[in-house]
Amino acid sequence: MIRAVIFDLDGTLIEFKLDVKSSKEKVIHFIKEMVPDINGLDSNLTYYHILESVREMVDKKKFEFIKLEVYKILERFEDKAVQETSLKTGVMEALTELKVLGKNIALLTNSGRNATFKALKKFNILNFFDIILTRDDVEFMKPSTFGFQKTLSLLNLSADECVSVGDGLIDIIPSKALGIKFVAVSGGYNPIEKILEYKPDYIITSLLELPPLIKRL
Repeated sequence: MIRAVIFDLDGTLIEFKLDVKSSKEKVIHFIKEMVPDINGLDSNLTYYHILESVREMVDKKKFEFIKLEVYKILERFEDKAVQETSLKTGVMEALTELKVLGKNIALLTNSGRNATFKALKKFNILNFFDIILTRDDVEFMKPSTFGFQKTLSLLNLSADECVSVGDGLIDIIPSKALGIKFVAVSGGYNPIEKILEYKPDYIITSLLELPPLIKRL
């Protein structure tokens, strides 16, 4: 029986108009200033992989400093994006019905805490969530499994009691690695064709389709 639903935020619940390309370019420029010998960084990498490349080259103290500065850069971009963000179709209805069904609702996002809470408050959906984990609350961002493992621990549930809902490879890869059923939401950050390569358990085009699906599981 499914007892909890773990949502991604950007592209799944909200249209977060973040300038990803510019933010990554800014981050990479900063990192190259701090670690001149670093190679292989480009905007196609996830933030997790960018930071892991840094971790491999510097001591812990310097890494923590660089990570904090990178997060500050991202926060500036996110503060601008949250002002222009919009709620995806069917979100309020889906969250309301999941609560009626008695499901726990968790949020796991690579966005920072400030932007995440601003967005959730903006659309009056903050109180739907039993657990909220942002990049500030985990040691490793998605696609690391760390955040999902922490979510399962906080929920006190096993992987087969949860469903993960997201729109990107950074959501499906760790979900599948842990044995969490994955619901792919088409029309998000990654093309559905790319997500299909990782064999999602279910595909929906709108979150309005989610509660009926959860009822059947």
